Amino acid sequence: MFQDNEYIGFVTYTQGKRNRKIPFGIVSQSYKQKAIVTHYSRKIRKNLIAIEDKRYFSHLGIDIKSISRALYMNIKARRIIQGGSTITQQLARNLFEDHSITFHRKIKEILYAMSLEREHTKEEILDLYFNNIYWGKNLYGIRAASLYYFAKEPYLLSQQEQLLLLTILRGPNYYIRHSDLCMKRYNLLNEILF
Repeated sequence: MFQDNEYIGFVTYTQGKRNRKIPFGIVSQSYKQKAIVTHYSRKIRKNLIAIEDKRYFSHLGIDIKSISRALYMNIKARRIIQGGSTITQQLARNLFEDHSITFHRKIKEILYAMSLEREHTKEEILDLYFNNIYWGKNLYGIRAASLYYFAKEPYLLSQQEQLLLLTILRGPNYYIRHSDLCMKRYNLLNEILF
């Protein structure tokens, strides 16, 4: 997935009270703040699937039911109000960094998602997702987001902190700017999941 010469990034720490290590920053080759994670909660995986892609383990990268439902709702509303992207499609969109809203980009995303499904297991795709997805403020991957927003490694996040990360995932920059809407979505997801 990564080129041999690509530098992934690492986290530097400073010493806090009671010898607690506090993340100071992420050092990486590019402008992206990205740090790969190997340990994070299985609960956040389960919750992501429940929120973003209920049929994740039964499709091959695209979910025709979700796409059909979203298309129907968008036509009915005469504007885009729903998306039908699977977790794999979201990963594909983040990996080739094209966020344009065009038919061509959507086709490219679908083909790449299907390719990812052929080349990787579902668990590998989730790991790729959590290491590459955009979390706002130039943060890529759950580790960078966890360190920035909570000054903790992902495996140390509380259930509430994990849910807040999942809340902003749909539109990180939007929800960061609109805390009232962020809390509304947080409460909705909390009801759905718990």
